[in-house]
Amino acid sequence: MIAIGGLGRNELAPGSDLDLLLLHSSKQATGAAELAQQIWYPIWDSGVGLDHSVRTIDESLLLAGQDLRVMFGLLDQRFLAGNESLAAELNFKTLELWRKTFFKRLPDIIQSDRDRHLTFGDLAHLQNPNLKESQGGLRDLVTLNAITKSWQVEVGLAKLTSAKSVLWQARSALHLITKKNTDLLAQELQHDVAAMVNYSDSDELLSDVYRSARAITFTYNQAIRTATDLNNSRSWLTRRRATRTPITDGVVLADNQIQLAMNYRADHALMLRAAISAAKLNLPISTEILTELKESEELFTWDDRKRELFIELLATGEPLIEVWEALDQAGIISMMLPQWDVIRCAPQRNSVHRFTVDRHLIQTVVEASKFTTMVARPDILLIASLLHDIGKARLEDHSILGAKLSREITVTMGFSKLDQELIELLVRHHLLLPETATKRDLEDPATVSIITAEIKSQFVLNHLHHLTIADAQATSAIASSNWRLNLISQLVDLVKQTLVGESLPIEPELDLELPLNSHGVGISIAPQQDGYLITVSVPDSQGVLAKIAGFLSLQRLAVRSAKTKTVADRAISYWHVLPLFGDAPEIALLRSELTRVITGALDIAAQLAAQENSQFKRAESVAPVKVIFPEVSSNYTIIEVRAPDRTALLYRIAATISAQQLDIFAAIVATHGATVDDVFYVRTKGGARLSPTQSEQLGQAIMAELAIG
Repeated sequence: MIAIGGLGRNELAPGSDLDLLLLHSSKQATGAAELAQQIWYPIWDSGVGLDHSVRTIDESLLLAGQDLRVMFGLLDQRFLAGNESLAAELNFKTLELWRKTFFKRLPDIIQSDRDRHLTFGDLAHLQNPNLKESQGGLRDLVTLNAITKSWQVEVGLAKLTSAKSVLWQARSALHLITKKNTDLLAQELQHDVAAMVNYSDSDELLSDVYRSARAITFTYNQAIRTATDLNNSRSWLTRRRATRTPITDGVVLADNQIQLAMNYRADHALMLRAAISAAKLNLPISTEILTELKESEELFTWDDRKRELFIELLATGEPLIEVWEALDQAGIISMMLPQWDVIRCAPQRNSVHRFTVDRHLIQTVVEASKFTTMVARPDILLIASLLHDIGKARLEDHSILGAKLSREITVTMGFSKLDQELIELLVRHHLLLPETATKRDLEDPATVSIITAEIKSQFVLNHLHHLTIADAQATSAIASSNWRLNLISQLVDLVKQTLVGESLPIEPELDLELPLNSHGVGISIAPQQDGYLITVSVPDSQGVLAKIAGFLSLQRLAVRSAKTKTVADRAISYWHVLPLFGDAPEIALLRSELTRVITGALDIAAQLAAQENSQFKRAESVAPVKVIFPEVSSNYTIIEVRAPDRTALLYRIAATISAQQLDIFAAIVATHGATVDDVFYVRTKGGARLSPTQSEQLGQAIMAELAIG
């Protein structure tokens, strides 16, 4: 007699069925059938559930080869009574068959689990979770146990001991309370279950259940991805010599995973760069590497560069979810944002929500990343999205407390005082638009005054509007219905009419003297706290801004901000840059290469095309390119381009403007996380503003250029 499945693992809840196999030789078929009846009937009569079978070794192996549930049950077999050598033979042959066919059956395992996850949902975010069948539930532990016994993947089941215990205790209490074999932790039962397993209330129980499910899901996803990569690498078509390809400073791609470069000094900035690389390439990063980076410095301290990297991570869209979970599992989120601990896995008590509090915030950031080109300050939008519900899971009004906490966090992160106030305002009033739009008469003038009492400019209103949309889309289909979003948009349009418009950067005043070489080229470079300041003076000519921007891209210097202006017959510019790898090039090399670019000795377009073709294909940004022609009084046509950052972006925009036979008199370039906001002062060759037709043609040309590749 052999126990299989949960009984084989010694993991029976009070209402679980007994799963028994009566194993016999081929000569004992008749006697085994008679014996089985003598065993099964008393069990049935007792009222205990029974899943039974009577088979030979060959019959068992044949079924295991056809049915994964049978195979998984046999992998957990345990001898109970009778011929122990017969049981040992079945155990040996089961493991032999499983290890021989594991990779062949891996796609079926993945598909079966995927179907189950779709049916029962994600345990970590359900208000009525299924403790066994949902994603992150006990059934996933069975899959992980089977993967472990394949001897192909190191799963690390020992790390899940606590998570497993939480789910088992809750399930056992559920069986005792309902006196049924049920796995659904329904809301009306959560209080009683919490009391039985010594939790103070149902929220504390759910938080622990959600936290356990997330740990299981994280380990499960890592194991499945590792097994899949191993399976793919077994093919002769994909088998090749292992390489380590640089991605960014200190980060390489190896074995289809994000790894650290050899002999590179680990620090917390590298930790964020590695996370960004994982998100942009949609590749895994191991907890071991993240833990090593976390422990590379005793304390985490914010500075301008870490804040920029953090915002760049927030702008990566859907891949952020998996990377954030990896950071959270490694304890990095708690290190960077201690206030996060209170809301981690905190349940929502409003049925309109589909996620826990912390997961809702990350989903809001993902939704907001689609709007980073729709606002002047995408970094403000992303941080406000991350923090708008940070005050939940406490007894106070979450908007008021959240505003206070957001101010504390943004002070620590090093935002300017004005930015701190703006983020605090957005968090405090993140419910203002939907509550007013859905509960007030939009035709009543007093309705608009409710908004304008708190929101004083179109600049703030635009950010609040996009935060509201992102919040609604992250909440549920009900919260983001067309009816609700249309009402909010109508209200915003009414409020805009009473508020002042958004301001533009002021035309830069630049004047500098640099030593010039025989070609009239001057350049200097000075280190700054978070990069380098490069100053350039070259003869003004058609397309000179594009040439300088392309030159910096070829030197693998990422432009974070810039100011350029034509002064007399000189093109003067300041560039705040960051090297993609290591330190910046020496000044002699920069001067030599810039001279080649300005004199036309280097085909910059061809060089940039070759550079782009050699780079990794990164995940496409979901934020659209936006070209704006502000209505302002000026001697120039002002054009503002907001777009997801990418290699040689400024070069491509400036080259497109020059290709329209237009002059760029001045430019102001800013990078907010992963989004650029470039403003150009443009005029015709004759020194005139652009006509409406010329503006339309230029906008279309820029959109077409940035849509390529």
